[in-house]
Amino acid sequence: MQRRLYLRIYLIVLGMVATLQFGLAVAWHMHTDPSLFGRALAGFGRGVDRELQPQLPPALQQVELDEWAMRMNADIALYGADGRLQGESGQQVWPAAIAAAGGPAPVAGDYSLGLSHGRTLAIHPVPQGRLVPGPAGTAGVFAVIALLVGIGCYPLVRGLTRRLERLQRGVEAWDGTDHLPRVAVDGRDEIAALAHSFNGAAQRIEDLLRAQKSLLANASHELRSPLARMRLAIELLPADTTPTLRAEVARNIAELDALVDEVLLTSRLDALGASCLQFERVRLDQLIDELAQGAAVSIDSSATTVDGDPRLLRRMLRNLIENAQRHGRGSVVEITLRGADGGLQVEVCDRGPGIAAAECERIFEPFYRAPGASESDGGVGLGLSLVRQIAQLHRGRASCRPRDGGGSCFQVWLPAAA
Repeated sequence: MQRRLYLRIYLIVLGMVATLQFGLAVAWHMHTDPSLFGRALAGFGRGVDRELQPQLPPALQQVELDEWAMRMNADIALYGADGRLQGESGQQVWPAAIAAAGGPAPVAGDYSLGLSHGRTLAIHPVPQGRLVPGPAGTAGVFAVIALLVGIGCYPLVRGLTRRLERLQRGVEAWDGTDHLPRVAVDGRDEIAALAHSFNGAAQRIEDLLRAQKSLLANASHELRSPLARMRLAIELLPADTTPTLRAEVARNIAELDALVDEVLLTSRLDALGASCLQFERVRLDQLIDELAQGAAVSIDSSATTVDGDPRLLRRMLRNLIENAQRHGRGSVVEITLRGADGGLQVEVCDRGPGIAAAECERIFEPFYRAPGASESDGGVGLGLSLVRQIAQLHRGRASCRPRDGGGSCFQVWLPAAA
């Protein structure tokens, strides 16, 4: 409950209402005398005194008594200055005469009111007709008020936080693509301003992502020309150049060329997404056979066919096999194809040093190297990132896990062919 903002706000409102009602109830009973009826009774007295004049005929006096008894929801009796009963209204049995000096005998819940010319008005509230509410009645009135306030506050509080929840869902709806979701802007208050700011920030982030990818693609493309010139320069090196130097320069150029190729493909897939795929029926076992020629690879397949882009699937499998060969320390690369979860799972395993379970997600980040990895192992840091990117474009997924007995296994799941 404490994690729900609207409940916390609502409980605070109810607590404030309860505190206010309690304070009002205490003040009410501190400043009200239920035995004498206080100022309220005095107000009745002035009105009764005006209308019950001593010179009224008995018939009119009885009419006035009946009217005031109905107003006060009580039985009443009028005594003269001599203490004798002059008139009454209601079911209460009144004594015919009272001690003129002391007024009516006090009875629990009864009231006496002095009028002009020495007269006295005795008041006996009818059952459930208490003129001044007792503690239970006052508490009940305040409880009803608090209930009404609570019912009225709930939709207001819930409406406020529901807009915040819509904003939260809009933020969480981002699936990692270049397009960030937008949220509805309702009203003109602070929440609407927050939604407007979020939409503006989303637009700026999209612009930055597009600019970054455009920069990467353009820079990578422009690197092709100097690379070609460097290759030509190697061919034109003097004949007496040492083979070691020539081989080192060629290796560095090859690594740079591979990096440019990976960056170009990553930028293109980021920019175009699934629209750049050309789907057709592909047999993965045949692609693996072609890629594994002359390599220490063991293949076990029971399901082989998927729908996808053969060029990108070939690139994905090549990256997996080359990664296993690069880090497997000469061990045999074991590849398994099998049906799983209504699709096809490719598993590529090696017996290298392996990857810690805590690193299995980060290993798919661009340019990330696991602790202990060396640049001399080769690779440009984008191969596994491309594997996951290609798998996701085919509505699949890629993962990594440590292998029992040492090494690691990379798994790619793809939907089965329709």
